[in-house]
Amino acid sequence: MRRVVSVDGPHHGIINCSPNPLNYWQLPALGGFTPDSAVCQEFGAENTLLLSQLNAKRNTPGPTRYMAIRNADTSFVYFPRQDGATAPVPAEDRNGQPHDFTFSAQLLDAVNVDVFNQGQYDPVLGTTHLGILNSPQVWNLALIFLLPK
Repeated sequence: MRRVVSVDGPHHGIINCSPNPLNYWQLPALGGFTPDSAVCQEFGAENTLLLSQLNAKRNTPGPTRYMAIRNADTSFVYFPRQDGATAPVPAEDRNGQPHDFTFSAQLLDAVNVDVFNQGQYDPVLGTTHLGILNSPQVWNLALIFLLPK
């Protein structure tokens, strides 16, 4: 049986695409996440063409088994909260509409696992969104899920 593990993935959009002047991710030096940038056209709102198509039916088609691991306390691409050295941005989609992206990394009909305090694994910025990639806890969760049963 095939298995897929998603780690803090943007399944339902990201917070970084707001047209709000307080969204500093729009600056070219910080990624240029403007509402019309390529990444924001795909992930800047839950109803973009890409995400609408991916999530139109089941976003976990079988017989593949899925696990989605997400930061549940903060993550600078989903939560309007301080994440390590990264300041929060407004909780708005690319259209400037208020939106809660905090559950964006979850998948319907998947094994959804919430992890906490992953910023300890980001030695530079202390962010959970980058720390989760270096987390022994996350590696172990993924390995156990991926091993044949």
